[in-house]
Amino acid sequence: MTKLLKTLITVAVVSVLAFSVASAGQNAGATAYIYWLSAATTTGTVIGSRDITSCTAVCQVTIKGLSNFRGADVQLVINSLTASGLPPAWQATGVGGPADGNYSVKWYSYNTTLFPDAFLTTTAGGVVTGIVKTQDASAVNYQNTASACLTPHNVGLIWLSAAGAAGKGRVSTVEYGVLGWKMLLCTGCCVGDIPNGPIGVCIAPNFRQPCSAGEQGLKMQTVDATATKDMVPFSSPNFCWLTWFGIQHPGSPNNPCWLVTPAANTTWGQIKRLYH
Repeated sequence: MTKLLKTLITVAVVSVLAFSVASAGQNAGATAYIYWLSAATTTGTVIGSRDITSCTAVCQVTIKGLSNFRGADVQLVINSLTASGLPPAWQATGVGGPADGNYSVKWYSYNTTLFPDAFLTTTAGGVVTGIVKTQDASAVNYQNTASACLTPHNVGLIWLSAAGAAGKGRVSTVEYGVLGWKMLLCTGCCVGDIPNGPIGVCIAPNFRQPCSAGEQGLKMQTVDATATKDMVPFSSPNFCWLTWFGIQHPGSPNNPCWLVTPAANTTWGQIKRLYH
């Protein structure tokens, strides 16, 4: 592949990931879900409860109703339910971070038997090729300034933004995996884990980046073969939030993640360089 072709593909992918509120593509009408799984392996099963208190927290984001899939943008916010800011036990910000070594992520499906992979399934239209990730969800991005346009500040952001060179057909009745991640919370590494006294957290979608485009809330974004974007809502109220030790929280039983709220429009600082 020539350097020019690589450049053209990269530019095309980044352009299709640019934010749009339009919902008229091939995936209009799709629905997203977020679950706890019993294990980060192909033997893991869906946990019925929205709240867990286990040592290992395994999260899976899925989507149903796809017709043609080229890429996705998924943004999850993690926030403390009882303390000020994200507990150190959840701050997996890479090498040297408080929870370094206790975090892993898959930008697809943990259990491909339950949820075929939206990007890499070999059935229906086949594997999406030429994938470029402008946000790879490799760690919890700890947002501690107003430029993150998240309120309250000091929260965690897991952000996957990826698309391929072309869209592939998908089966609308199949629920596909898009993003999975896990935290180990029994190691005694930091404040907020089980050995140090658990601090409850909430995980919820909040499509908010880039800040300048306006908050879309409980949604993710898909891109199809025509580079058309669809804002896909998470199924509410039961499949748009998760909590860990959420019993500590006195809020609404239908959505105890009410503390994760959008802020007013502001600049998006360091994040904007990814879209230059």
